Amino acid sequence: MAKFLIIILTISLLWMQYRLWWGEGSYHDNMKLAQQIALQQKQLSEEEIRNQALRKDIENLKKGNEALEELAREQLGLIKQGEYFFRVIRPAKK
Repeated sequence: MAKFLIIILTISLLWMQYRLWWGEGSYHDNMKLAQQIALQQKQLSEEEIRNQALRKDIENLKKGNEALEELAREQLGLIKQGEYFFRVIRPAKK
């Protein structure tokens, strides 16, 4: 009877160890999920920084024309009447 109990306990222990290390919800699964969470949190913080910059741009565009002028100059190459446009071309490095 004792041998039978020891065999059952050993099988139960081995089955629980298998589930702990390789089964569903195992240690390895939890480590993978923790890595995925860390990666997503990093991406989320980067996106939040980007969103804050976009919110500031929106506020600047709503408040006045200076931000609009700056965007027009940078992105479209526009100049005001009476201004001169100079393009500086640097020689190519060899």
